[in-house]
Amino acid sequence: NLVLVATHVTAAQFDPPLIARTLTLSAGMGLGISTFNMLTDTGISQLRRDNGLALADLSIRYEGKVLIYGHLMRSALMNPEQVVAIQQFRAPAPDLTLVEAALADGYRVLMSPETAEDFRAENAGFAVRAVAGTPIDMVEIMRTAS
Repeated sequence: NLVLVATHVTAAQFDPPLIARTLTLSAGMGLGISTFNMLTDTGISQLRRDNGLALADLSIRYEGKVLIYGHLMRSALMNPEQVVAIQQFRAPAPDLTLVEAALADGYRVLMSPETAEDFRAENAGFAVRAVAGTPIDMVEIMRTAS
């Protein structure tokens, strides 16, 4: 009520056509901005939803026991044979103990080519093999024959 009284007192001080034009302009700008925000928010939400659905199906193509490093794939979280390992904040490559344990337990270890190169630069005795047929560029880390 206080705002309404203040508006009436202020409106009485000025020329009515000027106030009417100003209020109309303000209302129009508000409607325009809200429409723009609604449309862009809806569009961005739809893109995120579509991308999320695509990520959900990526790991379905991997058969058997798989450790996926550095990519959060929801379908891998639902598959008991697949393990997702998220990259630590300061670690450019996965921990050697993690990779060796996964390989010893019969898991395929998949990661991005860049991460694999960082891993191989820090740890000798590993080879990289391309993984075909996946939308995300992934490679498999394997022990070299010693």
